Amino acid sequence: MRFITPLLLCLATATSAYAQDTPTDGTADGGEPTPAAPATALEDDDIDYSITVYDDMFARWDGTRWFVATEVTVPDPVVFQARNNWEFRSTKYQVRTIIACEKDWRRSRRRFEVDCTIEDFGMQSIAQDRDNPARVQQILDEIDTALSGSYLQLSVRDDGRVVGIDLEGPTKRNNREDVIHETLRLVMSRVIVGYDMRLRKFKDLSEGVWVEYNSSLMSIPSLDASSRGTSTLVHKLEMLEGHATVESRGRGLIATGNDQVFGYFDTDYSGVAVYDRVEGFMTERVWALRGIPTASSTFSTFGVGNEYHHVGRLRIIQDENEIPEVGPTRQCSPPGIQHALLPAWLPLED
Repeated sequence: MRFITPLLLCLATATSAYAQDTPTDGTADGGEPTPAAPATALEDDDIDYSITVYDDMFARWDGTRWFVATEVTVPDPVVFQARNNWEFRSTKYQVRTIIACEKDWRRSRRRFEVDCTIEDFGMQSIAQDRDNPARVQQILDEIDTALSGSYLQLSVRDDGRVVGIDLEGPTKRNNREDVIHETLRLVMSRVIVGYDMRLRKFKDLSEGVWVEYNSSLMSIPSLDASSRGTSTLVHKLEMLEGHATVESRGRGLIATGNDQVFGYFDTDYSGVAVYDRVEGFMTERVWALRGIPTASSTFSTFGVGNEYHHVGRLRIIQDENEIPEVGPTRQCSPPGIQHALLPAWLPLED
């Protein structure tokens, strides 16, 4: 199934506010009210009382494989380090990966611990001009080696949320390795947050609208402090060409940073997800999140600062023999700039 580009979503909302304030009884233009049609009693056979009950509320984690691609632009550079004191700073990176997930153990009636093995991993990143390309490539290769074959330990709920993400595999024998480990965990967290969507009670996949507050997707990764703030997503489920399709729009005000450097970001989200109504879980999703620093943010200079961007897509791999291409791990030149030694940056949206 082809991905649906979030930038082409038809999510008109302005007309809904007008419709709520406009009388529908014929008096909007000063005319007489239209006589109401007589009520018609419904027979019991005309009413659908059926409720879909799913045997396994955690089926999407039960022996499934996924392809996930995500691209992140951060306002404050991420420091990627090697174990031998090399490092480079990047404000833009892209990850493509294949993960295989298995349910590990039931933590409670409504929560499961899940292990997702990183079967394959590819990453491209943009470094600063002063960084040595050969050394940057060595650091990226070390990251690739550390993550390939490692696994993510997730804490998931039966309502579709992912409430905990940990990374197992890379060593943590000293303070530097602790920092490297946490940096890689944050990188992979942007891969996993796309799975986070709170559904209605009992995984109700009938057509309708619901609201989700403070989604993990509406957050900014940071080593200095956890992302905080408030956000609202509005989800609308409707049947489209036989598929249960959820269109989502959202806004939020997100804060990140520490006492010296902090930022407040006005965020805007759009995305589309497709659900399997037989199994009761999401099979693919695309999303785009943009955060613009507010005037009070230290990331903002004279009202203009570095924005936060996060776009991504995920899909289940139905064919067990399929191996999607994750691409090479490499340093790239900045978008729109040609470099004699570096390949061009290929945006995820292309």
